[in-house]
Amino acid sequence: MKTLTSFILAFLAAGIFNTLSAQSLQIVGDANVTVKVETGVTADVQATVKNISAQPVKVHVLRENVSLTKGHDTYFCWIKCYDSSIYHSPLFDESPITLAAGESTDVFHAYINPKIYDENGIKVIDTVEGISIIRYRFYNEDNELDETILTVTFHMGEVSSVEVDYPNSSKASATPNPAQDMTVLTYTAPADFRSGTVNIVDAQGKACGSVPAGESSARIPTAHLPSGVYSYAVTSERGTVVARGQFVVAR
Repeated sequence: MKTLTSFILAFLAAGIFNTLSAQSLQIVGDANVTVKVETGVTADVQATVKNISAQPVKVHVLRENVSLTKGHDTYFCWIKCYDSSIYHSPLFDESPITLAAGESTDVFHAYINPKIYDENGIKVIDTVEGISIIRYRFYNEDNELDETILTVTFHMGEVSSVEVDYPNSSKASATPNPAQDMTVLTYTAPADFRSGTVNIVDAQGKACGSVPAGESSARIPTAHLPSGVYSYAVTSERGTVVARGQFVVAR
C-alpha cells in the first residue's frame, strides 16, 4: 500500500512539474533579430507572439537592455506605446493581453530612436550611431518561468561590428527574501566585472532607484519601498546586464 501511495504521489508531482515547465508562448519566426537602419532613422521591429498551449494565457512583457549605446532611446508598444522609463507591461492600471489557445498577436513593436533633441524636445541637434542589444521577455502571468524571449540587435547608422560585454545574464539571489529594511544580493559576474549598478523596478515596471554593485554582491535598502514584488538588474559600467532576479518586500 505504501509503495502504491508513493507511486501516486510521484505521478502527481511529475504532472504538476510538467504543467509548470511546459512552454505556452512562442515567437513566430526568428527570435534573434538583427536590424540595420540609416543614420538618424528610428528603428522599428515588429514581432508576433503566439499561444501554443491549450489554455488562455495572460501575457506580460519585460524589457532588458543587454547592451545599450548611450544616447539611444529605447521603448516598445504592447498594450499601448510606452516611453523609455517603462520596462514592464501591463502597468498597474492596465489589463494584460490575453491570448486564447492557438491565438497570436502582432501588436508588439520595439523601437530605438538615435536622435538627440534640444532642451525643448523639438529640434534634432545630433544623432547617435552604435549598436544596442535589447531583450524582450514575454511571460505567462500565472507562471513567470513560462516565457519566450525575443532578442533584437539594433545597428544604428554606420557601424560594422557587434561588441557585447556579457550576452547571457546570470541569476542572482537576495537574502533575506522577503525583505523588510534591507536585502543583500549575491551573484556570479564575469571575471572582468569589477563594479556597476543595480537598477530596481517595481511590478509595474517603474524605476525605484539604483545602488552601487560590487564584484559579487550589493546591498539594497528596502525600508522606503512599499510591500510588493521588485525586479533588479546588475549592470556593468557600460550598461550591460550581468545578473538579474526578483525580491519581495513584506511587512
